Formats: sequence, C-alpha cells, structure tokens
Amino acid sequence: FDDYQQFDSLREDFHEFWSECGFFVASLSDEQLLIDVVWQEYDGEVRSLPLWQAVLVFAEHATHHRGQVATLMRQLGYEPPINDMNSYFRGA
Repeated sequence: FDDYQQFDSLREDFHEFWSECGFFVASLSDEQLLIDVVWQEYDGEVRSLPLWQAVLVFAEHATHHRGQVATLMRQLGYEPPINDMNSYFRGA
C-alpha cells in the first residue's frame, strides 16, 4: 500500500491495469474462450469454468468491490465518482 499514498498514483496504475485487461480479453479467440479454467478451492474441491465465464466473474467481482469502495467513501463523507458501466462506456 505504500505505493498508493496519493490517489493519482492509484488511478494511473488502475488505468494501466484495466487497459492490459482489455487487451488480454480482446486478444482471445472463440476457441480460447471455451478452454476450461481449473482451480482448487480451500476445502480441496477442484472446480472449473470456461474462460468466458471466468472473465464475466472477474468483471462482476470488480463491480462488487467498486460498490464497497463507494460505500466506504460515503461513510467517510466523500461523494464517490459515478462507477456504473453505462457511464464508463459513455466516457462520463
């Protein structure tokens, strides 16, 4: 967390990371999106999802955390930025 004492440095790194995620997803072929992602849960159970579903889970999980951050900002007396996908795609 020491790298993010200033919000601007966090914002810059986030934009770079999100750009790299977009490049990764755009580079996937239809065949690659059907490949299973396999992992082991903490209880030892092995699970899998097609990559296209894992990408959606990633996006949904990020949405969950944006909501958490917005809530914390409001609790601290700040007005969080608009963080819905419609605004993002419109460039708002």
